[in-house]
Amino acid sequence: SSNGIGRATAQLFAQEGASVTLCGRNETSLQESKRLVLAKNGNNEAKVVLVKGDLRKEDVMKKTIDDTVKKFGRLDVLVNNAGGMPTEAPLGGCEIEGDLSRFDYAWEINTKSILRLCQLALPHLEKTKGEIVNVSSIAGLNNGSGTLSPFYCIAKAAQDQLTRNIALHYITKGVRVNSVNPGLVSTNIFQKHGFSDELVKKWEDELVAEFKRVPCQRVGQPEDIAEAILFLADR
Repeated sequence: SSNGIGRATAQLFAQEGASVTLCGRNETSLQESKRLVLAKNGNNEAKVVLVKGDLRKEDVMKKTIDDTVKKFGRLDVLVNNAGGMPTEAPLGGCEIEGDLSRFDYAWEINTKSILRLCQLALPHLEKTKGEIVNVSSIAGLNNGSGTLSPFYCIAKAAQDQLTRNIALHYITKGVRVNSVNPGLVSTNIFQKHGFSDELVKKWEDELVAEFKRVPCQRVGQPEDIAEAILFLADR
């Protein structure tokens, strides 16, 4: 929740009156997210928790859930937004022939961490009849259209199947589990791969022009996805 979809979602939830826990690896980005959240909730510090760390790590995942319950007394919604691919991943390249450490990274952040956070959160969510919203990707539903890491696509497809199975098992316990699968969204993922802002804008415009299936004829914004997440989390 230190940038992109996660940040936009935290702001929207705060605007709606929710207490939020923000987790991210970059301290500067995390503090900026906190500032933006406070601007939405009337500067109420008591309704914000920060956890700095890598959500691939067990201690960070446990701290995220534990600190939330300790501070707020309950857990109502888990939004699993952490994800991505290693910055050295060759976007659009034949990653299948590459180093399997890239696969390990994609699997750990896009699938394994989602499973573990669900495991840690579900006992609390059963008590509150809460919600889980997993942020996946259209890349888990198609072949990535030649623009994304194959390992990322594989991990997101597995995440979707994980979501389906948890949803089926826990609906009888009062917990709803859903997924959002965004298409092209304007975040900083491509800048992390060394793309200049100008090149990213040019590439996004070309994709929108090519893919006429985008009805609004523009790249998605993090706020668009945040609205969908809020809708699914609001029973």
